[in-house]
Amino acid sequence: MYGRSTTIEGQPSLIDAGIDYVRDVVMPALRRMDGCIGLSLLVDRGSGRCIATSSWETDKAMHASGEGAKRRSGTVAPNHSAS
Repeated sequence: MYGRSTTIEGQPSLIDAGIDYVRDVVMPALRRMDGCIGLSLLVDRGSGRCIATSSWETDKAMHASGEGAKRRSGTVAPNHSAS
């Protein structure tokens, strides 16, 4: 098993929106990728810091997923800024 972790520094007031986005958009997209085993998300609601870790059956699948994300850059996460 292989994993990729990404640390996100967000605004504490927008944590719930970020969790919704990961659940509703990111997770379904990952599930469609060959070799994806799952996704976990750790959240510190006080600081807004999140760590997302995706799990992959093989090193090849993990690297292929990274290339797919690069092709979709700009659509990975919405810009949640406070107004």
